[in-house]
Amino acid sequence: MHYSDTAYRSDKIPDLPPAPAGNSGFWAQMGLRAGRKLHYNNKEVLQTDLALRWKPSEIRAQEQEPASSMLDNFCTHERISTVQPPFWFRLIIFLEMFARWGIGPFVVIAFLVDNYIFFSGVFPQNKEHSYFSIDSFQTTIFMLGVALTLALPAYIIGEVLPRLNIRLNAFPVFELNRCTGMVTVYRKGKLYYSHPFVEFDAYLGTLADHQGSPHYFMNLVHRYHQYDRACGLSDLTSRIYREDNIYTLWPMIQQYMDVTRPLPDMLFLEPYRQLDPTTKAHDAATGRPERYWRDMSDEEYERIIHQRDAEQRQALKRDGLQ
Repeated sequence: MHYSDTAYRSDKIPDLPPAPAGNSGFWAQMGLRAGRKLHYNNKEVLQTDLALRWKPSEIRAQEQEPASSMLDNFCTHERISTVQPPFWFRLIIFLEMFARWGIGPFVVIAFLVDNYIFFSGVFPQNKEHSYFSIDSFQTTIFMLGVALTLALPAYIIGEVLPRLNIRLNAFPVFELNRCTGMVTVYRKGKLYYSHPFVEFDAYLGTLADHQGSPHYFMNLVHRYHQYDRACGLSDLTSRIYREDNIYTLWPMIQQYMDVTRPLPDMLFLEPYRQLDPTTKAHDAATGRPERYWRDMSDEEYERIIHQRDAEQRQALKRDGLQ
């Protein structure tokens, strides 16, 4: 592995022209550049949301079966990338969730009510109420059939296709390449644009969800173009209701892209540390154990991560960022 001439080096940032005047106007702040602009820095943090996505026992299991690794197409020593399933796949998942949590509770409640009415003798045993009971049972059975029909495609995808070793294609969304220093964004699976990392600015934005709770996101926006799609880095995290997840995500991304610094010291990157030249040299000089995270128990690992999380949140409060 080697780094290209375009790789991001924090100690050799080229002279760049200022951003166009239009990037700071009202309409720019209403678009992809909405929110607070975050600065470049050399802080070393632990992005705890990503850290807790895997456990040491899971990484050890993947080492035994590397072909089935959950980290494939996500993050290695060379690139961070995200993919998106095709629309029809997302529609199937939505229908399955609707069947499970929308129709499912109705079917269960209706079945219990039908049985109670039928066997308790609440209604008199006459022809009119007999028809009511039969119609009610038929409606419940019909709704059960609808739910099963909607859930069947998701079952086939989740249970049958893996046994047949059939993989579904997914479309790339964006890629951060450590080796080349390039940020690449795709539209509908096709290349939209690609520029050096140093030409991008990060913006922390806030929206309100349907309950009025704050919803945080971070866009990596190219400084010199008015693209209508950003590199949405907050897609990497799940707990987007915590602002500090964004403040720790941005320094982690900077460290990952900076080839003068080692890879962020995180569990899911540990299997790749010896494959990255800068990281390998750093670990040899500092005596870092090669399997520091992977040989921990899950309980000890979670305790350390939660402790670091609390410490970082306190630090952010002292800095006035939370």
